[in-house]
Amino acid sequence: MLRCPPNRVKTKGPFRATYSQLKPEARDESLVAEKLAIVAQKLDLIEAAAHEGAFLIGNFSLADCALAPTALFLEHFLPLLGAAEWTDGRPRLAAWWGRVREQAAVNRALAEQRQALESTFGI
Repeated sequence: MLRCPPNRVKTKGPFRATYSQLKPEARDESLVAEKLAIVAQKLDLIEAAAHEGAFLIGNFSLADCALAPTALFLEHFLPLLGAAEWTDGRPRLAAWWGRVREQAAVNRALAEQRQALESTFGI
């Protein structure tokens, strides 16, 4: 059985740490800025590593399927935190996002995720 190392169990990723920060009047701007910087750094790494072809590693693959739900999440949540669009300044990711959403399997999964976002967060 796989177990998470104890130091990983209590940490909050940059998204989870910002869930309570969606209301501007109750927002801790320094916390949001810190977490958005982490997200931007990770997106910049993906941008740099992304293949110049149609998909992340060339052909449509599990890498595309794995990143698509996160991309949808970014598309919805970053503006609520006052951040720029996640693809701004990232032309490879912007082009990838347009292409990957044309895949039928991805579209079905994202439709389910949109429903979950609406029922859970009202967005």
